[in-house]
Amino acid sequence: MNQFYKIRQGLKKGIHYYFIGILTLFSAVLHATEYYVDATLGNDSNNGTSDATPWKTLNKVNNSSSGFMPGDVIFFKRGEIWNGERLFSNFHPSGSSANPITYSAYGTGEKPIIDVIIQQNPVWTDEGNNVWSTPTDNYQRFFRNGVEMLRAKQIADLGLYGTGYYIGGGKLSVYSTSSPASDTFSWAKYAEAVRLRYADYINIVGLDIRGGSNASLRIMDNEGWEVDDCNIGFNAAYGSSITGSSNIVIKNSSIDSNNTVDQSQMPASLAHTVTGCIDGIFITNNSHYITIDNCFFKNWSHASFGAVGGSDPSLKVSHVVFRNNELTSPDILYGGRIGFSGYSEDGEYYNNYIHNISVSNQLGGSRNHFHHNIIDGVLDSPLKIDKIGVGIQLENYNVQIRDNIIENNIIANTQSKGLVLYSINWKKPNEVSGNIIRNNIFYNCGTNDNNIAVQFHEDQMGQLIYNNTFENNLIHNDFSVMTTMYMYNGTVSEASTFNTLNANIKNNIAGNPLFVNAPSDFHLNINSPAIDAGIIPLATLDYDGNVIQNGSTPDIGIYEYSAALGINESTINKIGIFPNPATDSVFISDEFLNEDYKIISLTHKVVKSGKVDGNPINIKNLNPGVYIVKIVERKSGRSMTAKLIKR
Repeated sequence: MNQFYKIRQGLKKGIHYYFIGILTLFSAVLHATEYYVDATLGNDSNNGTSDATPWKTLNKVNNSSSGFMPGDVIFFKRGEIWNGERLFSNFHPSGSSANPITYSAYGTGEKPIIDVIIQQNPVWTDEGNNVWSTPTDNYQRFFRNGVEMLRAKQIADLGLYGTGYYIGGGKLSVYSTSSPASDTFSWAKYAEAVRLRYADYINIVGLDIRGGSNASLRIMDNEGWEVDDCNIGFNAAYGSSITGSSNIVIKNSSIDSNNTVDQSQMPASLAHTVTGCIDGIFITNNSHYITIDNCFFKNWSHASFGAVGGSDPSLKVSHVVFRNNELTSPDILYGGRIGFSGYSEDGEYYNNYIHNISVSNQLGGSRNHFHHNIIDGVLDSPLKIDKIGVGIQLENYNVQIRDNIIENNIIANTQSKGLVLYSINWKKPNEVSGNIIRNNIFYNCGTNDNNIAVQFHEDQMGQLIYNNTFENNLIHNDFSVMTTMYMYNGTVSEASTFNTLNANIKNNIAGNPLFVNAPSDFHLNINSPAIDAGIIPLATLDYDGNVIQNGSTPDIGIYEYSAALGINESTINKIGIFPNPATDSVFISDEFLNEDYKIISLTHKVVKSGKVDGNPINIKNLNPGVYIVKIVERKSGRSMTAKLIKR
């Protein structure tokens, strides 16, 4: 009887707590509040709880934020601009995983803009020699009459090589043959446009976040954020800086620096690349489980994306997922790369399109998986004497590089080498060991570097470089009689000799990969030597989302070969698209409701993206031709593809 009583009481207690949990959940949902903010028609004396009674300023939002509850939504009116204001709090409340606090947009028109770049009113001091100065605590980007100025490397260079300013000693110094007082000058009023420190479970959706002497969006000591469909980084030092945070997602967003500063007069001997514009997204200092998905990066003067764990293992960066992104820097002379280094560990970087950049992609850390990426067009910068147009550099910076897998990538059209594995720590050797490079295609690499595609070192000059594997890669150069060129410890050879130099160097091949239509289409033609020439990879899906069959011999490159899709085969991988061919709009079958989709041109550019919601997808403005529709499952990240024909 007593035992039965205990069981019954335990059940009652469990049911009691269950209903308390349910009531708490419903209470949070029922009490969620919507707030509205309108920079033109708002009034901070309003209650802000309807679009008829909106608040006006971000200061009102900041001062009211301590009262925000899980599930609350703060809407900013589309087409409005909050200039010189920031969304900022060091004591912002948290949402919950089920009911985040959301900052979003309402109405029609362009995204609401939060911009901390303002016109300043400097008082100038004549320093002589056409140099004028004014105090400032900003150390990044400066604009004169609306045009960004080029920074001098040292005060003695100010006015030379097209430079317009120098920053140092708490002063902004500008070059001007007369008083600059009649000109307009602008720079960031604040370090960040958005920072909500210590606040967890925050969603930011559909905002345009600009400026910042540090970053437009600073995610600092946060957990559980999701940033979706935003513009981030216009005129900022960093687009987003992520520090001490975890479980962060940034997706479907444009990370455009608006950097087009003219560096064409700079001599390479000066080796000056600093402009005040730095990285699109920068992850550092004890940040974990960060996902960057389907974002567009443009014209960042150091890196489009960087994950730097530094040299202290207690501050490592781990479990970064970087996928389906496009990185480019066509309008500047240095920058645009992807980079991860130091104690940056256990990341996965895949299905990215990196093109028209002018600095090497630098990969480091440990146990990172870099696969099914397209790197097409890496230039040597005229701002550097060294040849830096390298597709991938595996080089250690104060920390060992171990057990990374670089597989099934296309590295094409690099002015320097396609890949370099080397140690640069002559004073402090650190291991470069256990790294695997396999199933990659190196195509037209080293065009300004004696057509050498790969530079591979082992135990060179006493460095701890050992047990690195280079296997089942294909190299070809259309512009050289010697179509495959490797450098091993300083000795140049072709594939057949290269395969004999080390037990971990094997099965690499030469031959034209016979792409369908390079550089616009890197699929393999039926007679390609890359077909069935690979080794089983760690990755399970190719660039199109097709399964790489376990147990069969895989292909080299980013795609598993299959015969061209017929016009009625749009349901490959069970995606239903109709009508197909189409002229104005298409539907994606309801089984993919709430999943993300992308429409991709054969030049690998994402021309349209969104979420499947049962409504028609407007394709009227797309040029006629063939496109790939890609569905990305939110939970698994698995992608599926289908062909779409636009008439």
